[in-house]
Amino acid sequence: MAKGEGRGIQSIDIGGRLLSVLVDADGPMMLKDLAAIADLPPAQAHAYISSFRRLDLIEQDGATGRYQLGPLAIRLGLARVASFAPLRAARDATVKLELELGLMVALVVWGVGAPTALQVQTGNYPLNVNLRPGMALPILGSAAGRVFAAFGGPAGIDRIIDGEFSETTGDKKAVKAARKAFDDELETVRKTGYAVTRSEPVPDIDTIAAPVRLPNGEVIAVITVVGDSSNLDLNPAGVPILALLRISEQLSRGELK
Repeated sequence: MAKGEGRGIQSIDIGGRLLSVLVDADGPMMLKDLAAIADLPPAQAHAYISSFRRLDLIEQDGATGRYQLGPLAIRLGLARVASFAPLRAARDATVKLELELGLMVALVVWGVGAPTALQVQTGNYPLNVNLRPGMALPILGSAAGRVFAAFGGPAGIDRIIDGEFSETTGDKKAVKAARKAFDDELETVRKTGYAVTRSEPVPDIDTIAAPVRLPNGEVIAVITVVGDSSNLDLNPAGVPILALLRISEQLSRGELK
């Protein structure tokens, strides 16, 4: 207990240990492993987990029986992230960019093991895209994911990328070639400062994304512009890419408050 905080409730402290273990985990966990790291008997851990599941703080994978943080935990995390001063500026900039371009613009942060939409501005053009706050995005199939991968993403991102590649179809040689092409693309992202996807994962929907960084170079968010192939200009000298780069660079330099 931190000094000066007063008397607490032991059961909440114990439950917090379980949640902390899941926050630090590389992926979903078996009950026995979760209980062991939290220093709890499995039966006691299961009782806490049952309550957390009813609150949507923890969820269980029906196929594997493993546990991970649930939707409410993600919403709590995103709410805390949104209060971070640089991200408040990025949220305002996301709205400004939507108004400037008239296109869908999303602010994406690193959530629970995946790029996660924090804010989505829908733009002036209706799109057949199911993108909403709290939604996790793939790394391979999203421009935001590629930005995180290119610019020294969060711990464990290489393992997640390997996992996504392992789920792709094709023989080992084809998967190896696809990984090589992906790594080459990441090098292009580093050179240009932005990533592009074309009709991926949604046909006829293109995206561009650029990082928002702290002074130490850490990527704290990615701004993504989304449009159908007929409305989103992907020319490097086109308005959407230049506007996106301008906004992301101003945010990274701390020029927008």
